[in-house]
Amino acid sequence: MGRLRDYIVLSRPFTLLAPLVGFFCGAIMAWKSVLPGSVFPRHVWLGAAGAVLLNIFSNALNQIYDLEIDRINRPERPLPAGRLKKIHAAIVAIVCLAEALTLGAFLSRQLLLVFAAAALCTWLYSSPPARLKRHWLPAHLVMAVARGLLIPVAGWAAVAPLHSPDPWAAGAVLFAFILGAAATKDFADMPGDRAGGIRTLPIAFGRNAAARIMAPFLIIPFLFIPGLTSMGWLHPAARPLTALSLYGAFAAILMIRGQARPRLEKESRAAWVHMYILLMLAQVGFAACYLF
Repeated sequence: MGRLRDYIVLSRPFTLLAPLVGFFCGAIMAWKSVLPGSVFPRHVWLGAAGAVLLNIFSNALNQIYDLEIDRINRPERPLPAGRLKKIHAAIVAIVCLAEALTLGAFLSRQLLLVFAAAALCTWLYSSPPARLKRHWLPAHLVMAVARGLLIPVAGWAAVAPLHSPDPWAAGAVLFAFILGAAATKDFADMPGDRAGGIRTLPIAFGRNAAARIMAPFLIIPFLFIPGLTSMGWLHPAARPLTALSLYGAFAAILMIRGQARPRLEKESRAAWVHMYILLMLAQVGFAACYLF
C-alpha cells in the first residue's frame, strides 16, 4: 500500500482534474454542435482517460528532471524522499504516454495528433536539451498550449473533425489565461528554482512585479468572449462567462496582496488553487453553454 500511495502522489491527482474536465468540455461542445439530438458518445471516456494519462506522463517526466530542485522545494515527494527511484517514474511516464497515444490513435487520427502535440510540449518543457522551463517566456508558452489550448481541442477531436472554430476559440481563451496564471505556482518554488538555474517570472522580475504582470491574465481572457461570440466563433450563450473575470480579479488581488506579506508560501499556494478552480469553472462554463 505504501508503494501504491507513492505512485498516486507521483501522479499529482489534483492536477488531473483540469484535463479531465477540459476534455469533456470540448467533447460536449462538439456533441451539441455537430451531433444534436444524438446520445452522448460513450467512447469519449476513452479519450478522457487518454488526457489524464498524458497529464500523468507530464507530471512524472517533470519530477524526473526536477529531482534536484524538488530536494529543496518538495523534499516530501516520492523521488527526493527516496521512496521511488527515477526508473520507477520513467516507467510510469513511458507507459502512460504509450497508453495515451494508443487511445488517441484508436479514436481518431486528429486526436492522436493533438495528444502527440501536447506530449511534445511537455517534453520540450521538462527535458534536456531544450528544457524550456529554464526561462519563463518559452515555459509559459508551451504550458499554455498543452494545458490551455489543446485540451478542449482534444475533446472536440474525439467526437468530430476539427473544422469548427469553437474548440479553438475556447482553447484560445484558456491559452491566454494559462499564459500568465501558470506562474502562480512559482512563488513558493523560488528557492529551488534559483538554485537550479530556472529563471521563472518571480525570479526574473521579483515577487511584486511578477504578481502585477500576471494579474491581467487572470481577468482579460474572459473579456474576449463577447467578441468571439460576435464573430460566430463561440455560441452566443457563452457571453455570461465574461463574469469569470470577477473571480479572476479576486484571485489576482489575493496573489498581489500575498507577495507583500511575510507568509508568501501560504498565499501563493492559495492563488495557485484559485487559478485551478477558475480554469475548471471556465471549462465547465463552456460545456454548460453548449449543453443548455
